[in-house]
Amino acid sequence: LGGYKVQGRGEAAERLMADARAVAEAGAFSVVLEKLPSVLADRITAGIDIPTIGIGAG
Repeated sequence: LGGYKVQGRGEAAERLMADARAVAEAGAFSVVLEKLPSVLADRITAGIDIPTIGIGAG
C-alpha cells in the first residue's frame, strides 16, 4: 500500500524543528504536526510559543 510514511527521523528531525521555529517566528498562529514520532512532536511543541495540532503524531 502507498500513502504517507512517518516523517522526522534522523537529520529530517532537525530540519522539521527548524521549519517549525521559522513559521512560528514568521507569525503563524499554529503548526500542524502530521505523522511524526511522539518524541519529535513533544520537542517541537516545547520549542515554539504557538499551539501545535497533532494529526497522527505520536
